[in-house]
Amino acid sequence: MNEIIEEIDKALETSRRKKLSCETISKMVGNLKESDCFVSWCSANHATEGAGLTHVGLAVRYGEFIYLGFAEGYLQGASPGRTWAELKPWNTANSTMPEKIRAWTKNQKNKIALNEIDLFCENIKQLKNASHNPSETDKNFVMKEGIRI
Repeated sequence: MNEIIEEIDKALETSRRKKLSCETISKMVGNLKESDCFVSWCSANHATEGAGLTHVGLAVRYGEFIYLGFAEGYLQGASPGRTWAELKPWNTANSTMPEKIRAWTKNQKNKIALNEIDLFCENIKQLKNASHNPSETDKNFVMKEGIRI
């Protein structure tokens, strides 16, 4: 799990004003404790004159693990589909979406065992206290989706 925390710490380091807060990441992963929630994602939507990039996080509960991905995406209409090409178009009602999401998990090196969700969320909170100082202008958004994969 330490490798995942380090990876997230790197993802949070940026010279941009748009970045995910530790609370947002914790909430995104924590959503997956619900039995009907298989996909949770977040974005940091801080607009600078309506243009630029934003950070997007995606957590998927599949099998015995939660798979995590973090990347920069487009500010306007931020979503996993606009961030990861293999997830286009992002429409969880689409019948091909579960297959696309399963394929996405195979490319993710960051994964957490389901029984470690609480520990992960606690470690993220400690990370915030130790090194991450999110911009006060961040407007973080968290979405949970009940799609079965």
